[in-house]
Amino acid sequence: MLSANSIRELKDQTAYSVVDVDVTDTRLLVHFLLHVTVLLNFRFLEDLEEGVFIQQTIETVLQNEDGKQLLVSNVLFIWL
Repeated sequence: MLSANSIRELKDQTAYSVVDVDVTDTRLLVHFLLHVTVLLNFRFLEDLEEGVFIQQTIETVLQNEDGKQLLVSNVLFIWL
């Protein structure tokens, strides 16, 4: 069984073992995630236009309220 002191020591060790993330690393990660998201959104629009999805076209997606929102947010996200 662990004593109160050993539990306290373990708690202190884990508190100091947390890795400090550099601001540059965070910016690189955010930039990478945004880049991947834009690529996926662009690919989705291309696939939709090319007829990759058997039951969906741009016109059928625009008939649905959620589809309209999806297309608009994809286009805005790519262009911003």
